[in-house]
Amino acid sequence: MAQSRYIEIKIGDTWASVSKEFGDWLKERNLTENFGWNEGVTFAIDEAIFFFCFNFPDRHGEKIGYFEEWAQGTERLYGIKSKRTVVFPGNTMLNVVLPPEKEVEVPPWLK
Repeated sequence: MAQSRYIEIKIGDTWASVSKEFGDWLKERNLTENFGWNEGVTFAIDEAIFFFCFNFPDRHGEKIGYFEEWAQGTERLYGIKSKRTVVFPGNTMLNVVLPPEKEVEVPPWLK
């Protein structure tokens, strides 16, 4: 399983550029050892505010909090997924319910 975190997209951003910013922040603090993430599914609020998703393996535990620590200094909205809801610590009035995930049929050769 993974824990998902979201960060607001600014003009000119790519997932790779924002991921690099986060990685550089971690390197400056010597926090990169045995810590990684991958790209998740982006989403938008009213087609006005778009968010990149960072997926962190559960095994990282408390280290996942580094994302929130970094995000607070970016002047961007950031959110934390809990079940199907994304809550935004910087804006407690804003909560988003994500659509249900599409079920993907497992091919017979993988069963």
